[in-house]
Amino acid sequence: MCNSKTSSSGACPDSFDNSPQQGLECLTQWTGPFRLFDLPRELQDKIYYQYIYRPGRIYYAAHTDKYFWESYTKSDGFANLLTVSKQVYHEAFNVFCEANTVAISVHYNSREGYSKPLTGLLRLFPERAAASLTGVSKTYRDVITRRMGQWGYAPSHEGIAQGGDGTGHYHKHNSAGETFIEILRDAHTLRQFFPKLTIFEADWYPEPPFHEYPEQLGQVRKIARLWKEGVEEGKIRDIWLDTMKGWLHGKNVVPLSCVTFSLNGFAADGFDNDLDVLFNEAYIALVKQWTTRDDIEDSGRAWLEAMDKEKTTRKKKGRKIREESA
Repeated sequence: MCNSKTSSSGACPDSFDNSPQQGLECLTQWTGPFRLFDLPRELQDKIYYQYIYRPGRIYYAAHTDKYFWESYTKSDGFANLLTVSKQVYHEAFNVFCEANTVAISVHYNSREGYSKPLTGLLRLFPERAAASLTGVSKTYRDVITRRMGQWGYAPSHEGIAQGGDGTGHYHKHNSAGETFIEILRDAHTLRQFFPKLTIFEADWYPEPPFHEYPEQLGQVRKIARLWKEGVEEGKIRDIWLDTMKGWLHGKNVVPLSCVTFSLNGFAADGFDNDLDVLFNEAYIALVKQWTTRDDIEDSGRAWLEAMDKEKTTRKKKGRKIREESA
């Protein structure tokens, strides 16, 4: 890059004139090799970042799924960069883990998502990446339908009276509150598995399948409808906060500040980025209230323990005085 002005021939002249009449500055792009390790470390990290950062998500799968990769393009850029040298591998790998968000569960099938717990999905996750990753994403759905075979559902999915599990048409059919609690519990599991985790993106599909659209109107969609109808932001935020408190009532789980939510639904129902912002603002308020409550409980517990200790000490002193006087 040079600070000289561009001449008519396209070259940068030797003299520098700061007057606006001389045209724009010349920014030449270097296309040849350069000594990477001679650059400051901060600049090296910026170069790595420009090369390996992906604004979307990096998808992780413990098994090969050709149908999934047909719709997602594989990138050889990572492999090419990481095989340059050991030093480049270690430095670029750290930048990769700090800059990108890794999606753990990409869709739902019998091996991933609804039948395998989160600990099972993490079982084969590379340990070195787990120790350095700062951003993780996982997909959640309230309802997952089961495809009906040629002869209907398997007997194992019939009603309980017929000896089945009673699930019938569904692999999963939870309420929004149950999914919310599932997300919070998974956040604790992920925090233990990824020690540097700062962002856990919950990609949430709270609405039922399209064919159930006329039948079911859950809590999340009702609030989205209110937002669509023009209810003010503060009111929507308060409704979200009260709804989350209701979901958490009686549940032994603490909301973590690293969780962010992305609600997926029909735009006609009011699902948009602004609704996500209000939901996350309400969740942050919930986390702060829970933290304050825990601090109060801890201080109260400490005060009771101190009082018990003081009472025990007073009893011992009184007993000792009586024994001496006797």
